[in-house]
Amino acid sequence: MAPLALLGAVAVLTSLGAFAPPLPFFWMAVVVAWLFAWLFVERLSKSLAPRLSDNAGLGLLVPVVFGAALLVIWEVVTRGANVPPVLLPAPSAIGAQLANSAPILWADFVQTFIKSGAAGLCHRVHCQASS
Repeated sequence: MAPLALLGAVAVLTSLGAFAPPLPFFWMAVVVAWLFAWLFVERLSKSLAPRLSDNAGLGLLVPVVFGAALLVIWEVVTRGANVPPVLLPAPSAIGAQLANSAPILWADFVQTFIKSGAAGLCHRVHCQASS
């Protein structure tokens, strides 16, 4: 079941740019891929339910698969329906922007959290210890 859901997602994603206006069968393929993903997550959760108490890591598998399915559907809908990026950017565009902005985001994180936040926390801890 998992290979079929994965194959459907890959097929839908690779066919995004093939047709100028998406044809009806494209949207039917999107729905079918979504239904296979839903069925896969449902069966995966039922098969893992008895073993969840033994291994806590298995409990993360179902939400990760569900999240990946949501990202694929989001990507397909935004790119397939030509949704303007101002209204709803595709996840791939968000990921690319985050990757391109990593140095700036890191510098902002250091300034906001490490320097200011840590300094404020140290000041608060020091003031409480001296009181």
